[in-house]
Amino acid sequence: MSKLKETKGNQLQTAVMDFEADAKKHGSDMNRDDLQLPILRVLQDKSKALKTVDGAKPGMLFNTVTEDLFDGAKGVTVIVCAYKREYLEWEPYSGESKAPVQTYSSSSDILTKTKKDASNRDVLPNNNYIATTMNYYVLVQDEKGFVSPAYLSMTGSALKKARRWNSVMMQVQLKKENGDTFNPPAFSQKYKLSTFLEEGKMGSYWNYDISHIGSLSEKEASLYSAAKAFRQSVMSGEVSVSNDEVSPNTNTEETVPF
Repeated sequence: MSKLKETKGNQLQTAVMDFEADAKKHGSDMNRDDLQLPILRVLQDKSKALKTVDGAKPGMLFNTVTEDLFDGAKGVTVIVCAYKREYLEWEPYSGESKAPVQTYSSSSDILTKTKKDASNRDVLPNNNYIATTMNYYVLVQDEKGFVSPAYLSMTGSALKKARRWNSVMMQVQLKKENGDTFNPPAFSQKYKLSTFLEEGKMGSYWNYDISHIGSLSEKEASLYSAAKAFRQSVMSGEVSVSNDEVSPNTNTEETVPF
């Protein structure tokens, strides 16, 4: 709580600022249409942010809304609150950024209508291609302990990392009081999200590196509740990401080897 002294007439009055007490009043007149969920991206050598954001370097993790930068080598802590797989239909890249032509759910059979091209992309008869996309709604915890929601989308060259991450999440085991084991909810676990320079057939590019940190502690009950609430908001449709905000390589912001 902060106090400021104001002079009114000949009397000295004290004005009180209580940020904590008034915290819930902030944003009460906003709904989901007024907000934008940040996208967490890996900066590449040709990322636009390198020219517009001070301190931006290739390999860093970049928050598209706050423009916060995270050291890719040190990484950040993330909690996966929700996961969705989608198939995005894109027109052939012409040098101009466009929104996807259409989005298909994970239950779609759209891939059966495609054929592989020389770049290993799934191409439709109309020459558009389908990008399998694995989307993660996460809470990002920075070095100071502050937590913020973000959207992490993996496609193309990052799919191998995404599949491995999914496998790790499914293999986490905890013990019940009776000794039986169970797979805990993803939002009960912390992961380190960092980057590394990967060499591919078409050149080098920055990719994700993901490792399991462990379960939330008993002291982090409020963080667990926040992660659970964020998941519920995503699954109910209260929180979503417009496909106008993504690109064929949202995970890296620029075109990287497919």
